[in-house]
Amino acid sequence: MKTLLFNGHVRTLDNNNSIYNSILFDENSIIEIGNNIDLNLKYSTDLEFIDLKGRTVLPGFIDCHNHLFCYSTAKLGIDFYSSNIKNITQLLNAIALKGQMLKEGTWLKVANFDENLLEEKRRPTIEELDSVSRGFPLVILRKCLHEVIANSVALKLSNIDSSTPEPYGGIIEKRLNGEKLTGVLKDSAMDILKMSMGPYSVEELTEALDLGYQEILSEGITTVHETGVGLMQSLHDEMGAYQLAYKNNKLKVRTRLYLLSQELKNDMSMLGIREGLGSDMLNIAGVKFFQDGAFSIHTAGLLEPYANAQNTCGSILYSKDELKALYVNCHINGLQTSTHAIGDKAIEYVIQCFEEIRSEYAWNDMRHRIEHFTLGNEAQMKRVKKCGIVIMSNPSEIYFYGDSMVNNFGLERASRSYPLKSMIKNDLLIASGSDRPCGEGNPLITIQAAIERTTRDGIDLSGNESVTIDEMIKIWTKGSAYCEFSEKKKGTLEVGKMSDIVVFEEDPYKVKTSEIASIKVDYTFVGGELNFTR
Repeated sequence: MKTLLFNGHVRTLDNNNSIYNSILFDENSIIEIGNNIDLNLKYSTDLEFIDLKGRTVLPGFIDCHNHLFCYSTAKLGIDFYSSNIKNITQLLNAIALKGQMLKEGTWLKVANFDENLLEEKRRPTIEELDSVSRGFPLVILRKCLHEVIANSVALKLSNIDSSTPEPYGGIIEKRLNGEKLTGVLKDSAMDILKMSMGPYSVEELTEALDLGYQEILSEGITTVHETGVGLMQSLHDEMGAYQLAYKNNKLKVRTRLYLLSQELKNDMSMLGIREGLGSDMLNIAGVKFFQDGAFSIHTAGLLEPYANAQNTCGSILYSKDELKALYVNCHINGLQTSTHAIGDKAIEYVIQCFEEIRSEYAWNDMRHRIEHFTLGNEAQMKRVKKCGIVIMSNPSEIYFYGDSMVNNFGLERASRSYPLKSMIKNDLLIASGSDRPCGEGNPLITIQAAIERTTRDGIDLSGNESVTIDEMIKIWTKGSAYCEFSEKKKGTLEVGKMSDIVVFEEDPYKVKTSEIASIKVDYTFVGGELNFTR
């Protein structure tokens, strides 16, 4: 089946920024782009014919950083963010109500928690949680994905008490001179709880994926990178769910998988697994690492202390030698790496490792990645460029977490966070992503935030880092296609490339910046198939 979109505004994003009014494609590729493609084609028996009525066409967005299971399974428990919970009393009431409906032995999971959205501006205490959840294990996953709050039942089932040693890179929070647990576990300490947490079945995970994909398609995303398979549940279960979705034709968005390093019990090179194994719809990309935590809980690794916690510079999860050894194993075996590094100290460790690997090993085109690069500085950018590292930036956090950045980093450092303009000036290889559920999923929200650089409370963090609409859209398309080795197949609308296409009700290039995020998607095509229509 062929599809002809006509009477529109087709922005190809090719090297000439060509704009046409029509595009013809099938399930394999784009067949023709031009002005007034022969409308007699409408009489063909295998042609779908859509009058765009002036709508704008762009290449499908490629979300290079997403935690699909963390986002999608929230719909199976309590999703704090979408439940419009305003205070701790409402949170406790929601937990008590949901708890009454649980089957015996089931864990209740609250996802996307952010205490900054509560009137009290604090976490619930373990005593408050226990008061409404004495009969079942409860975990609250913070939106940043670097902290959980557990009730006493969950801690007991996980054999966590005040004498439990903290794992390297993790925090088991205590009070009363270390005698009383608060229920808060950070970074690698969460893994202790994860081993006991009641799992979803593979079928439930697949159902959750379907819900997530529906929303992703409504935002014009045609490819998504799952950066941390095994983060929410076991690697075995999550891989099983992706494969079941693919087998049952429920995989409606192209999906690229980065397997969580901690979950790899065996060296993947022993199995002969390489980057790109799979199909155009589902493939293995490489390995995901975490080198630090989150700035909002003071675990991102900084070179200078936190502005509001002068006694700490955060956490580093691997020594340089440990990290380099892991990278070498991936590099020589053809696996792309993706490393979470927010603070400038964590970023420094990653760059040093790849500088040494570059000098010691053949530098095949692996396009190793640094995720976030929140406080990367100019000197580090020049070294990143020399190493051929790709940066994945998610600047929606400037709006949603910018006020926290000001509190934690101070205004000067916060104003140079997510330094996209500087990265563009230094000709870095840049991709973008949502970091869903930590960040907002809609690419247009990220794009608007990168241009405006204003926090939720109205603080101006523009500094010298504001970018243009054209720069951001190309990062979400061309830049992200390069990040996944597919620049010859997608990222622009050109004859022969994949027919991954999104149709917007309005042109993002022509509306006011403040209106970009509110533009609706009318159609999303993946491989020529209409997978979403509004």
